[in-house]
Amino acid sequence: MKKTQQQQMSNNNNNKASSSSSSTTSKTSQDDTTTWLFKDKEDVLKLTCQQLKKMPQLCSIDDAFHLSDSEISEIFDMFVFGRLAATEEYMKWNLYAKAFYLKLHSSCGNIPPFDYESLVRGRWDLIRPGGRRRTPVSPDGISSDDVLTRVIGFARPRLLGPFKFGEYTERTQPRCIPYHLYLLLKQAVAIMKSSPTKTTKLKMVEKKIRFFCNYFHSHLPLGWKYKRGRASKEVESYDPTRKPRYDMSGYTPISSFTGAYVEHEYDEQTRLSRQSMIATMWTIHSRQTPNLWEMAPEEISFYCKICSCFGIDYHRLEAASEDDVCLMNVGLHPRSF
Repeated sequence: MKKTQQQQMSNNNNNKASSSSSSTTSKTSQDDTTTWLFKDKEDVLKLTCQQLKKMPQLCSIDDAFHLSDSEISEIFDMFVFGRLAATEEYMKWNLYAKAFYLKLHSSCGNIPPFDYESLVRGRWDLIRPGGRRRTPVSPDGISSDDVLTRVIGFARPRLLGPFKFGEYTERTQPRCIPYHLYLLLKQAVAIMKSSPTKTTKLKMVEKKIRFFCNYFHSHLPLGWKYKRGRASKEVESYDPTRKPRYDMSGYTPISSFTGAYVEHEYDEQTRLSRQSMIATMWTIHSRQTPNLWEMAPEEISFYCKICSCFGIDYHRLEAASEDDVCLMNVGLHPRSF
């Protein structure tokens, strides 16, 4: 009898230990999964819509590179003027559009991205005062730029990159590529080695690399250009442990530009003037999340793309490090131009 009781007690203890072990293993597995999700944001885009709505903060920060100008403008105008996306409309959007929409709302209170259901329940104030709506394209296809051309009486001067928003003194010019550009090259090389058939994924990274080189040309070594065939050698020759990552001691920002029509000139790719681009960089350099509803769609797109190139969450600038924003040093406050 006693032996039977001892065996039962032993079996119970074993079952508890097994249950405890299983619970621990399950918890560890969940923790590992969560860690993995945070490590590779791109893989989160494979999640279902239901999972994305529960974990929108894990989504890619590359939304602006995946969305067209018209998609950004449509979602942004909806946000500015407080129109809630209908459920059917929201579900038709891709994951990048959904993430962009949710992050716009979360930026208002400097809070983590919330889900679509919270908007439907009316948990958040959707009216965004002070928003500016750009002049829409008319039914006959006349753009806002053409309208402005008619008003000012001459064609707006178009700027061609690459852009130089500052310069280094003769002996302080960069000898190696910027650290964040190295990270983009490293990502491109990893794709070429592990997934040579995934050309779409590679082209997206290269799109960011070219954007970086065009608007941060001042910080590139003299004559440096991106070439896919040399990317691997560039990564191998770069020392990621070098300190400091950036030496800006010999750099002087160009705080203003002169010319007969400087106030009307614009970059054809971003549809922004140099002064507007400088103002956007100044905002990012401040590491204070701006009131996104006070920006124009073109400014939002440029702002989000810069943040993406430097690994910054555009709805939470406060989380960026000094290294993340140092290349956006444009000197004076844009209002002083």
